[in-house]
Amino acid sequence: MRKTTAPGKYLISVNDVKDDICKLKADKKEENGLDTNHFKAGSARLNIIIYLLFNCMLMHGVAPDELMVGIMSPLIKDARKSQQDSDNYRSLTIGTCIF
Repeated sequence: MRKTTAPGKYLISVNDVKDDICKLKADKKEENGLDTNHFKAGSARLNIIIYLLFNCMLMHGVAPDELMVGIMSPLIKDARKSQQDSDNYRSLTIGTCIF
């Protein structure tokens, strides 16, 4: 990601998208039917579409509701401490593989 001349504005390059897609783990499936293999096997055109989508989200400060959905699960920080203490938990959110 590179910073633009406008203060606080960042842009993602097509190469950033391509590099990050290469880093995705294979065969990760989501409830909505998306699979990381869909992105890994995608064409250069898909990389450009994702590049445009993310730059628009960054420039306008909005994201589609479907990309903002995640499943939260509580995780115990320390099993030796009380499981009744809410401070002994942290949350793990699993979201879409495109984010």
